[in-house]
Amino acid sequence: MKKHRIAFLFSLALVMALAVSGTALAAGNPVVKDDWKSGDAAFECAQIGSYDAGYKVDAAAPNGSWTSDFNTITISDSNGKVFDWSSTAGIGAVIVKAATGANVWFYDPQATSDVDLFGYQDKDISHVTFCWNYALTAAKTADAEWTKTISWNIVKESDGSYSGSAGDSFTHGYKVSVDKTETFGPYVVEGTVTVNNPTPLTVGFEVNDSVAGVFATVSCPTSELAPGASATCTYSAELDGAVTGTNTAAIASLNPEVDGATASDGYEFGDPVIVGVEAINVSDTNGQSWQAAGSAFWEYTKDFSCPVDASAYTNGEYKLEDVNTATIVETGAYDQATVTLTCIAAQQCYADETAWAAGPRYAKKGNWATYTPYVAGSTVTLYAGQTMEAGTVHFSAAADGKVTITITLNDGWKFADAGENVKIQDYASAPSGNPAPGRFAWKGTATSSSFSIDVPENNFYGVHADLLHSVECPVAAGASLAYGSGSLFLPVVQK
Repeated sequence: MKKHRIAFLFSLALVMALAVSGTALAAGNPVVKDDWKSGDAAFECAQIGSYDAGYKVDAAAPNGSWTSDFNTITISDSNGKVFDWSSTAGIGAVIVKAATGANVWFYDPQATSDVDLFGYQDKDISHVTFCWNYALTAAKTADAEWTKTISWNIVKESDGSYSGSAGDSFTHGYKVSVDKTETFGPYVVEGTVTVNNPTPLTVGFEVNDSVAGVFATVSCPTSELAPGASATCTYSAELDGAVTGTNTAAIASLNPEVDGATASDGYEFGDPVIVGVEAINVSDTNGQSWQAAGSAFWEYTKDFSCPVDASAYTNGEYKLEDVNTATIVETGAYDQATVTLTCIAAQQCYADETAWAAGPRYAKKGNWATYTPYVAGSTVTLYAGQTMEAGTVHFSAAADGKVTITITLNDGWKFADAGENVKIQDYASAPSGNPAPGRFAWKGTATSSSFSIDVPENNFYGVHADLLHSVECPVAAGASLAYGSGSLFLPVVQK
């Protein structure tokens, strides 16, 4: 036996008293009509109020479904005395007739279901009549979402400029800073409102929706519904914060014969939608890398040096522009710092010298020029300035009438920066008198510290070379070039 039977005898007296005045009771408590006059649905509904439509199930509440005026009514879980019901449109009253009386359940607002309805004096049910007014129905959804936007900024400090001479070194300091900014919002509640017209009338309608006092923007595909038609509208409202609540939409009917409707749904703000990244990796082209989950900075140094290799200089000057980049890997944001290094080459001075392969003098007095008797495979000293050992001269064994003469210079010496800086003359007999190297038969231009040349085989050779000898750079009055906090003196080449 269902729950109402336990309380039936206790509540019957109260129900009968209230039935005299026709007052509607709370859900589950019927108004009792002792002397019920049966008829069709319209006749019975008119006995209890003013209704637009009705439907009579003229049987002992059998399980099943019936449709009238686009409203489908279903009776379930019935045993002929007690039953449950549901409908697709709202029901204003249900009349349950048994014996000579009827129990009437009233619903305000109209309902779409109820349980445990029973007949007059708990007797076997003879028929059930459903009464309702035409009204739109509605259902809605409400979804809440808010956004946290994360942005990162990066700054690379600082630029620098250094000047010096070959061999000088400088230490430059860098600072990489990242700043994290979080922005909260928007806070949005959005969803759908589905409006149904379960009536035989065409109904125009308007949807009004506000969320936490904020009017929502509503968009509907139509503003009029044919009988039995429905439309799904969308809405969106931006709130001031993540406040959980219930959203109710009011649907106004523009047809005076059809009531409007309301629809509600709760919403709750959960975790935010994250736009951006919470933590970052930073890479630096100087080889460093870091990680950060919030604003942070890092400092480090890098050494810069003026090269000592003379080949690195162009016209006595070396320039370096070092552009360093720090990058946020996840976002691609970056910043740069530039270091400029200007270096002046170390000053090196040379003196012009004339050199001859060792041997007897051409002339007994005056000119100290010498020639060398040929000995296959022999090596002699190359003298410059008569007494300075500038290198060696090697004479190969003859091959096919040719002798290879190789000049190798000592450290601190180099061939003069001029064409035909090596001149050789071969002799069948020992020469005499002052030689004229410019008229020698065999000439070549040496550019490195060693030079070889093939000449005809003969008994004597005059081997002459134009050389430069490294010397200390003297200070020449008035020959200074202002630079930095001191002075750099130009070389003076001694003859």
